[in-house]
Amino acid sequence: MSSVLFFQFCFTSHNKLSSLPVSMASLASLSSLKLDHNSLSTLGIELSQMKQLEEMVSKLHFLLH
Repeated sequence: MSSVLFFQFCFTSHNKLSSLPVSMASLASLSSLKLDHNSLSTLGIELSQMKQLEEMVSKLHFLLH
């Protein structure tokens, strides 16, 4: 059985992330996610599992194609 963490806000800006950790999916109550100023190549399926997510901030030009 996996743990469910109850955070509403997650600020991961300026962390040199190239992908989101799979464990992000366990943040079931997350409503705001800030990902700007990272080197994300993909956002991953983890976001689709965050049913309460209302706001996501990301500088799309940082996403690699």
